Amino acid sequence: MPAKVTTLEQIVRYKRKKKLYNMTPLFLYNYYKHRCRVKNAKKYVDDSPPILHLTNIMNLKNNYLDMSAISDIMRTNTEILEYFGRMQILGRKGSWNDSFDAQWRYSRMASMLRSLEAIEKENHFIAKRVLSAQKIVNTNLRPLSASYADFRTPKEILSKYKTEIILAPRCSEQRLLLRPIVYFDLEVVSLYPIGRFIVQLYTEAFPQAVLAMVRTCHLQKLHRLKLIRAFPNLWAEFELKLDPKDMDLTKESHIEYDRRALKQNLSSGILSFSLKHIATLRKGILSFSLSFRPLSVEMKDRVAFGALIRGKRGLYLLESNGTKHGKPMKRVIATAMGINPGETSA
Repeated sequence: MPAKVTTLEQIVRYKRKKKLYNMTPLFLYNYYKHRCRVKNAKKYVDDSPPILHLTNIMNLKNNYLDMSAISDIMRTNTEILEYFGRMQILGRKGSWNDSFDAQWRYSRMASMLRSLEAIEKENHFIAKRVLSAQKIVNTNLRPLSASYADFRTPKEILSKYKTEIILAPRCSEQRLLLRPIVYFDLEVVSLYPIGRFIVQLYTEAFPQAVLAMVRTCHLQKLHRLKLIRAFPNLWAEFELKLDPKDMDLTKESHIEYDRRALKQNLSSGILSFSLKHIATLRKGILSFSLSFRPLSVEMKDRVAFGALIRGKRGLYLLESNGTKHGKPMKRVIATAMGINPGETSA
């Protein structure tokens, strides 16, 4: 037999050599072809993935049964709802009492008529008010002085400064020193104004921060106040670049603060400073936050030093400009600032 048998001619020649006369030609051909495949076989490992049938993967038969069952359930529920609807409109189904009174009692017509009568009465009342209305707009805005909290000299907090500070005898002068009022206007660049924020500061809570804010607002250095981050339902973070005089004060002296002056969870619009940013404060940047909501927990690493007394509507606009990551959607700048807004408006 030759070393390699591949063609039909070699198979026939080999068959004549063996003299296999009792077998049919087709059988001999298939036999020698099989022998050729066996002799020419090579070692091979089939590592290809098995064939996946779509019906097995998608489970079509079970899905079809489930869908048919769901359609039957939906059909039954629809029939039940139609049955109850007819009962509610026409009264009892198959009741012995087919009178008009029974149908009225179990229908929605009575409740619908009562609601229509109530709407007509309300419209009549509104029409009376419109006819008697005058050309006066009541905005329900209280005067600015009504937003002030009652001032009391914090003697317990100021007792540690007896040898250093001599307070003025008048209460009004003490209030100007311990409760200064500043304001700043914010605006989304080229879109809309956010509004004016009027803040009452607490000097005894954080003297360096209060002095820096009063000095910046008095000099009207608008570019020094920047909005860095705004977290909805939490607070907005600002950065205030300090004046050179304030920088010398924070570098050389010890930073004083007292958490007893103001509570963080008192209300919304609380200005607070994180003690983690003391190193940043010594570099000349005051980082503080303005809360959108009353904080449920009073944080030990934050010091509250101011409260918003006017501008709650601006808080909502400022909050809407924030994102969950803190990056503002639009750039916010300060357009005006100052101290004692009541005097400037007068």
